[in-house]
Amino acid sequence: MSVNRIFLVGSLGQDPKSGQTQNGKDYANFSLATSKKWKDQNGEKKEETAWHNISCFGNIAKLCQYLEKG
Repeated sequence: MSVNRIFLVGSLGQDPKSGQTQNGKDYANFSLATSKKWKDQNGEKKEETAWHNISCFGNIAKLCQYLEKG
C-alpha cells in the first residue's frame, strides 16, 4: 500500500467543526486558504488564493480542537 502525504500551510477560514460519527469515531472539518504570489511577465504582482476543505479523523481530529480561525 502506498500513502500520499501533503503539507498545506495557510489560514483557517473558520473554526473547525468537530464531533463524533455514529460509530463513535472523532472527526473535524475546516477550510484552509493557501496563497500563491508571483510577478507576471510585465513585472506586475499577482496573487491567487485556493480554498481547501479538510476532514480529519481519529487522533488528528482531537488535535484540531486547538485550532482557531485566522
